[in-house]
Amino acid sequence: MRRGTAALALTGVDEVGGGPTVRGRERLVPGQGVRGLADLGPRLGAAASTDLVAAELARAAVTGLGFARTAVLHRPAPGWRAVVDGDPSTSLDGSVDDDPTVAAALIGLGAVTRSHLPPASVLAQLLPDASDVAIVGVDGDPALVVAAEWDLRRGTALRTETLAALSEAASHAALAMATATLRAELERMATHDGLTALLNRATFDQRLAAALQDRRHQPVSVALVDLDHFKSVNDAYGHQVGDEVLRRSADAMRSILRPGDVAARYGGEELVLVLPGCGAADAARIAERLRSAIATAGTDPVVTASIGVATAEPGAPAAAVLTAADQALYRAKRSGRDRVVSAAPARRRPLVAAARPG
Repeated sequence: MRRGTAALALTGVDEVGGGPTVRGRERLVPGQGVRGLADLGPRLGAAASTDLVAAELARAAVTGLGFARTAVLHRPAPGWRAVVDGDPSTSLDGSVDDDPTVAAALIGLGAVTRSHLPPASVLAQLLPDASDVAIVGVDGDPALVVAAEWDLRRGTALRTETLAALSEAASHAALAMATATLRAELERMATHDGLTALLNRATFDQRLAAALQDRRHQPVSVALVDLDHFKSVNDAYGHQVGDEVLRRSADAMRSILRPGDVAARYGGEELVLVLPGCGAADAARIAERLRSAIATAGTDPVVTASIGVATAEPGAPAAAVLTAADQALYRAKRSGRDRVVSAAPARRRPLVAAARPG
C-alpha cells in the first residue's frame, strides 16, 4: 500500500449484522456513507494539531457515519497518542508498536471488521467490550489507525460504502495531520532559536510587550542572564563546546520555569526570562535558582552566570524594564560575576543605560 493512503480493499472481512460485507480483494466504491462526511474536510483543514485532527475524525465517524464508538491512534513524534470519541488525547506506551492488530492495520491488509477485539490489543483497552469493530490503518507520517464500533441497534448492517467512507476519512485525516505537523514545525522555526530551542529574540519582544499590557499579570519581572567568560570558553575549547554550554544552560533555564513563564535567547551568550505576575522578591529567588541550575548543569567546562533582575510597574514600557535589567546585570558583572542583582522597579520614564563590561 502506498504510504499515506488508506486501503479501500477488504480482506477476510467478518460479516457484521448480516449485511453485505465483502471477502477477497473487491475494491470499495464510496457511496451513501461519504455524504455523512460532507463538512469533515474543512474541519480537518482548520485543526491546528494532530490531536485535534484525530478528535475531528473520531467525532465524524460517530456523528457522520453512525458508528457507536471510535478510537483514533496516531503517531506523531515522539510516540503514539490516542483519542476516543473526540475526548482529549492521551499518550500511549511503546507497546503499541508490538500490537499485532495495530501492525496488521498498518502493513496494508486493508479495512477489516472484527466481531471482537483481541483482549491484549491496545484497541480493546481503548474500546472495552467492543464488538463489530471496523479497523482502518494509514501507514504514513504520522501513522494512523482507526477502530470504530458499529451500532447494531441502528437496525442496519455495516455496509461496504460505510467502510469505504471511513477509509477515505482516515486518508484525509492523515494528510491533515501531516499538514498540521509541517505547520507546527514552520511556526517553531519562526519563533524559536535553532541552537537552544528557546524562543528567539523577536518572539520574546512580542511576549514581553503582551505581558506588560495584560494587567492581570502585573507586576512583570525580567531576568537577564549572561554566561560568565563565555568568549574564553569559545577561544579555549572551540565553538562546538560553546554551543553545548549554551544548550545545557537553556535546559537549566527550562527546568526552573513556572507555567506562563517565557524563556528566550536574547542574543549571543545572553538568555532572558519573563516572569508574569511575579514581584521583585519572588523574581530574585527564581533568578537565584536559575543561577544555581546553570552552575550545576554539567557543562564541561563548568560555567557560571550573572543575572540582572528588574520588575515593571503597571504601564511601564518594555524598554524601561529591559534597561533596568541590563543595568542590574552590569552591576552583577562589576561585583565579581556569578551572582544575582535586582534593580529598582522600572517606572514609566525609560532609564538611561550604562556602559557594560565585556
